[in-house]
Amino acid sequence: MTHHAEAEIHSMLKLFVKEDQTIDNDRIFESILKFLKREDINLSVYLQRINASIDENLSVTTDAIEVLSYGSYIVITAVGEGRDIEKISKWLADNCGDGIMTVEKPEIIFLNKTRKLMALKKLTAEKIMTANVFHIFENTRLSEIIKLIYDKKIRFLPVLNQKTKEVKGIITEGDLIKNSLIPIKTRFWGMRNLKTGEFNELIDNIRQYDHIIAYDIMKSGEIFSVAPGAKITDIILKMNKNRLKRILVIDDERKFTGIISRLDIFRALSSKALPEGISTEENGGDISPKDDIVERAEADHLAAGIKKFIDYKFEPVTLKTKIVKIIEIIDPGEFTFIPVVDENKIFKGVITDSQLFSFKTAAAPGKNIFRKIFNMFIKETEFVNLEVDMSLTAEDIMKPVENNYLSEDSPLGDALNKMIGENLKMIAVTNEILEFKGVISRRNIIRNLIN
Repeated sequence: MTHHAEAEIHSMLKLFVKEDQTIDNDRIFESILKFLKREDINLSVYLQRINASIDENLSVTTDAIEVLSYGSYIVITAVGEGRDIEKISKWLADNCGDGIMTVEKPEIIFLNKTRKLMALKKLTAEKIMTANVFHIFENTRLSEIIKLIYDKKIRFLPVLNQKTKEVKGIITEGDLIKNSLIPIKTRFWGMRNLKTGEFNELIDNIRQYDHIIAYDIMKSGEIFSVAPGAKITDIILKMNKNRLKRILVIDDERKFTGIISRLDIFRALSSKALPEGISTEENGGDISPKDDIVERAEADHLAAGIKKFIDYKFEPVTLKTKIVKIIEIIDPGEFTFIPVVDENKIFKGVITDSQLFSFKTAAAPGKNIFRKIFNMFIKETEFVNLEVDMSLTAEDIMKPVENNYLSEDSPLGDALNKMIGENLKMIAVTNEILEFKGVISRRNIIRNLIN
């Protein structure tokens, strides 16, 4: 069998230790992570608890009685370049207590798609960010800000100092709505869907607030950002930790360089987005399709695709669910769609926010069901003049099943390509008979990507 360059320079370390083992008063796994950060070593490290123990002859055994007697053990696996594995193995040998450590060089360590993902981990912010992003200055007037959001179809604007070009804050479409500076109906139908006459009328009404400038309404506290040289893994961790949909790229002089969104990360992770300067040779060359073991391994890898990213707890509604109930379960901050199923849990369609709120008809007697939602965002204004037919059901307003779902056995690449190609944040997941199983989302993929 042919040995490829990537396989020759990579090694795998396995460490069997008791889970309460410590180095410098830190638990072993935390100590390893600190060492990697301190030494700037880029390894993939995994931890697994095992039903095993180490006997007096330093042999690993899986006898359950011995586990009770000697305590629980973990196995820590590290994969990476041989010189880095050698460095951490020497450190562990000098600092770790009792345990078993092995280092090996497997014949096949990275498959075709996995190899690309490893290469992508070397990407930096400046390689994946969107540059030349629209921005405004501290003295930009409110009407100009709203017109820019409408004309350019954007929801996020960095605010710069006009002289230094330093980032001073951010303004989002959501902030304008919550501060009663954009009427609530633009939240549900979007400014992009307003007719020209309606938009001009909106701008005329807003000009009464034209003494307000960006400086007055921008968020100027903690601005989450990364440096142009930040690694993609660090960017993902920061976005996940702070629940960010996008993050600014700012250089050492606090000057605005670009923006990274979840979609930018998705594009980087697609098979079409290998970074410039990283050739197939640098990634170990092409694996021959004639190698049966590689073909089998790759098939197994792809078949396992999206299952670890599925949110199985995502609750659908039924065809007969009333619109009142549907409105109650909306999370305005994250709402993308609600799956609809029949009595047998067969996936029938989805309800999006634009579909739901386009069904405004003559009011039924009683309280306006929208009032509760409106009050979450804005004070009552002349623009809030909507009512709903409460007899509507999910079946009346849903978008029927077409291609807006994936099989739970789909490879991750299919999910990424569909989300990028169709600009989707979430996709419903079914089994082979179209039984609804859950959803896969950008957030879930990115959250689990490096776990």
